[in-house]
Amino acid sequence: MFKILSLFGLAVLCMIIYIIYLVIARLYLSPVASVPGPKLAAVSFWYEFYYDVVLGGRYTWKIAKLHEQYGPIIRINPFEVHINDPDFYDEVYVAGSRRKTDQWSWTVPMFGTPNSILSTIEHDVHRRRRNAYANYFSKQSIQRYSEVVQAAVDKLCSKCEESTQEHKKINLMHAYAAMAGDVVTEYCFPRSYGLLDQPNFAPDYYNLWVSILGNSHVLKQFSWIFPLMLSFPFWFVDRYLPDLSVTYKWQREWRKQIQDVKAGDDSGHRAKRGGRPSIFETLLDSDLPPFDKSVSRLVDDAQTLVGAGSITTSFALTLGTYYIASDASVRGKLMAELEPAMPSRFAQTSFRPAI
Repeated sequence: MFKILSLFGLAVLCMIIYIIYLVIARLYLSPVASVPGPKLAAVSFWYEFYYDVVLGGRYTWKIAKLHEQYGPIIRINPFEVHINDPDFYDEVYVAGSRRKTDQWSWTVPMFGTPNSILSTIEHDVHRRRRNAYANYFSKQSIQRYSEVVQAAVDKLCSKCEESTQEHKKINLMHAYAAMAGDVVTEYCFPRSYGLLDQPNFAPDYYNLWVSILGNSHVLKQFSWIFPLMLSFPFWFVDRYLPDLSVTYKWQREWRKQIQDVKAGDDSGHRAKRGGRPSIFETLLDSDLPPFDKSVSRLVDDAQTLVGAGSITTSFALTLGTYYIASDASVRGKLMAELEPAMPSRFAQTSFRPAI
């Protein structure tokens, strides 16, 4: 018993010494020790944890207040500096020919996609992966895809007209997420998910992204949580972790679609789209290294691309719709500008008064 107590006491002493060393090193020996900011933030990540996890993503607003207190350059955690100075933008974000910049590894786990292009740490690897996507996101490529975007918008307007006539309410977050999801999934995969045709605009799809974004701050602080959860069997997740089960469901869908593309099972859908290959068809036919074309990595990219094209768009459209609908002067001005520009559409639709 005495030996156990002695070992425990020694462990406690070592921990105290380590904490004291850590505090001194971060406050006085760190390369960013001279940067102003709250001492608690300089010493520990728990300061950021409190605002982002406990208060639910409020650190961004706290950082704005800290800039008012400490100036344009502040220290927001033991290793990170935040700059609020537009004139300094070109010094931080420079071309690779001037300075190669790797991503900070601590931010990688926050969306649960460690192998995606978004989470790529090394500058050269990120550049290689980004170049593989470059042609798909050029202005010319997006213009060629405009018919698909317009078709999704028309379908959503038609659904809205039906709901107006039937006096049914619409959840715009779900509706816009479904519309954007149909557009981006047809761009990424040989076929879209048909979310606009599902009951209530497939609310599970919207809930997927809310769950991922809601857990991002926790995953950033505790990177081991998501790999641990993914190791659980699906029945366990479905019963005890319902939020995660939605992610499981969609990750299986992305994996299946990428495997189908790899096996050539979706080749018939290309003919329906006028021979235009999807993003992942192009990637799998490219000269990228084998790991960059592996199913596990492309599943992470699928989550990144589909999420970036869905939830961000739906948020922007929902907020824009709300503020236009709630301000009569803005709404009137918008209608006055749109009607001369699109007279045929205004003549065809009965949805205008319901906006």
